[in-house]
Amino acid sequence: MNRPDGDPARPYTVAPGAYELCGAPTGNRQPPAGYSVVWWDPHSLHLDAVSTFGLRRDDLIVKDGDMFAVEERMVEYERWRRDRADAIDTAQRPGLRVQTATAWAAEVAELGIDEEIAAASSIEIVALPGAAGRPRGARFGTLVHAVLATVALDASSDDVLATAETQGRILLSTSEEIRAAAAIGVAVLGHDLMARARRAAMTSRETPVTWVQKDGIMIEGVLDLAFEENGVTTVVDFKTDHELAAGESRYRAQVHQYVAAVERATGKPARGILFKV
Repeated sequence: MNRPDGDPARPYTVAPGAYELCGAPTGNRQPPAGYSVVWWDPHSLHLDAVSTFGLRRDDLIVKDGDMFAVEERMVEYERWRRDRADAIDTAQRPGLRVQTATAWAAEVAELGIDEEIAAASSIEIVALPGAAGRPRGARFGTLVHAVLATVALDASSDDVLATAETQGRILLSTSEEIRAAAAIGVAVLGHDLMARARRAAMTSRETPVTWVQKDGIMIEGVLDLAFEENGVTTVVDFKTDHELAAGESRYRAQVHQYVAAVERATGKPARGILFKV
């Protein structure tokens, strides 16, 4: 269709689609750069369509809801929040407080009551001679404990050395530490106390023991050695000089607690020995 001005070179309407056009020059000016135009038919548009995005349940937030139902749901929600907070608070409180015997001994020493406990006890002190000049430190103390815990009570000197070498490889101990630990093991096994343990009708080694204190704390410990003679249980706790450097009274208090726990568990009298090795 042509324009009303009758110019057949300038169309009045066009078919829908994209067209590349360029402007006509005016005067001495160069024609403007080309540009593109898209014609489309508005009748092809799908008008008044329902939106497919947004809330799927916008009826939940409309203002004309049932206010009584809303209040009931709020009451249920607040009850759930309180129950949840109570459950979290209950779960955060330990039902049972547990502490190791070593940690308990350190705590009573810090409070300054270890000497009172030790003074009220009748713990016997046994010491091995010849501690001067041997290795010291935490690793050596661990090696000594490992040897005394695993070696047979009737082991020979060669067996003790073999045990010390095995435990020493585990702990990366030096040859000097291994030889010294073996010497301590031989000396301990040759002590009269160990001879009594070998003759005893009942002997226990590395035995777990627990007791609950008046404040509700459960204490967990391990008895190095215990044996029964004539109805009396003797509890032996081995300590190296490295451990005793923290204070002898705290370990006497610890052995005192071991003795009390054994007496409560067996219903028989018991006595304690702190063996310095």
